[in-house]
Amino acid sequence: LWARVLTQHWPTCKLLYLLSCSSPATLEHYKAGMLLSGVGDALGFRNQLWEYNESGPAIHQELQELGGLKNITVELPDWPVSDDTVLHLATAEALVTGKEGEELLHEVASCYVEGMKDMEGRKPGPSSILGRCPQDTAPGQFWFVDDSRSSSDTEVSSSTAVSDPLTPPPRQCHCSAENDPPPPYYLLCGGPVGVLTIEEQGVSQLKPGTEGGYRVEYNPEGTGCGAAMRSMCIGLRNGKKWENPKAQQLMKYRLSHIDEYARYESSRDGCSYKLAWENIPSALSYYFLLPLSLSLPSRYPRPEQLSSLVAVAVETGRMTHPHPTGFLGAVASALFTAYAVQRRPITTWGLGLVKEACPVAQEFVKTAGYAVSETERDWGYFTEKWEWYLELRGLSSGTGPVTWPDKYGPSERDEAYKSFSFSGWAGRSGHDAPMIALDALLGAGSNWEELMSRAGFHGGDCDSTAVIACCCWGLLYGTEGVPPCNYSSLEYRDRLEISAEQLYKLSH
Repeated sequence: LWARVLTQHWPTCKLLYLLSCSSPATLEHYKAGMLLSGVGDALGFRNQLWEYNESGPAIHQELQELGGLKNITVELPDWPVSDDTVLHLATAEALVTGKEGEELLHEVASCYVEGMKDMEGRKPGPSSILGRCPQDTAPGQFWFVDDSRSSSDTEVSSSTAVSDPLTPPPRQCHCSAENDPPPPYYLLCGGPVGVLTIEEQGVSQLKPGTEGGYRVEYNPEGTGCGAAMRSMCIGLRNGKKWENPKAQQLMKYRLSHIDEYARYESSRDGCSYKLAWENIPSALSYYFLLPLSLSLPSRYPRPEQLSSLVAVAVETGRMTHPHPTGFLGAVASALFTAYAVQRRPITTWGLGLVKEACPVAQEFVKTAGYAVSETERDWGYFTEKWEWYLELRGLSSGTGPVTWPDKYGPSERDEAYKSFSFSGWAGRSGHDAPMIALDALLGAGSNWEELMSRAGFHGGDCDSTAVIACCCWGLLYGTEGVPPCNYSSLEYRDRLEISAEQLYKLSH
């Protein structure tokens, strides 16, 4: 069997071997990845000013007025990190405890609950905060929720709590009148009241330390980017296997289908291999890369631990975003950082997500047995949109060259990113935040300013796209070409770098 697989896929196996011999990621790359993720977040956020600016050209104009990126000192009070970095740190600091399995998941849930205490002025999304009352809200008071973006992308307003829900504070709309947003909603301290069409699960519903306390009920609205923006560090983590009781059944399934996955077409003139990236995820990734059990976690940056990376990303992602469009965003972010560490060509990342990681994630969901029918029902959008994007960029085979529009400046990118999106707000969902990040990485190369222009300064959720892109970029290129003023005084710099050091130690 091994001989058949290797023989039939020798050209791709040889390519993968040569790629594995590239210069490895060092400790400095790990530190740069974690550090620059925070930098991209703070720059894209700009203390709420740029995250909610719907015009990329306007942001670029303001950037010029500030003297350009090289003249911006990213420090408090003007350049705080957003909820993206706070929760990314929460994920990282849970991972480096060395805990495994369900113990790890409870630790992650606990860190998310703790992280929500640090959200003043950081604008967390609804899946993260909904149901958690601010510390200064007394029992019986109501908290106004600004849902002016969309039902699945609500932001909690900073307006004062009110005792009477019939006299709400003024709405803070971020959309045009023709969007016809639904009426406001309120949260009663201790739990939601009234009609809630927004995502009802959030960190407040996590109950770490209790059985199953790291899971929330399925909600079809949990499609946002909150899981994606905090999961990059999962791709850097190392650990031991955690046995899943249903693993042997899954392994038998894989073995029974190995022949189908490894098949090829041949003729008298020679072998005509089926699309290599169609075969490799199935014949190799599913067999080699899937441990004898669904392990949680393992040495995530390494190709042979794909299943472990996927399992942790799925379980931590759906702590707040149980819809596949939401938690597969976590898989994408974690996978892309692992690919960056592996030095895998960026042109193959999207295809690897669709053909390698997503099928493993789908099998994991079935094996875990949580919200299987609902997840299966809603699965298609994420992969279909990614396949659409790969076709758009000429990357359906993972080889390139990348297809770009003739003109692709800030204005054109705003329109393109909207076309990536679920509802017109670019980067706000689990599928398109990593999609825009990848688009920026493909276009920017090793140019830091170009990366930020594409990933961080556009008319969408630019801090969430930048936090992903900049983490990957730092892992690839370090801090070379980044003005020191951009990162030397960053909020939480020490925590980010310490987490990076611990992640590196765990993975080596």
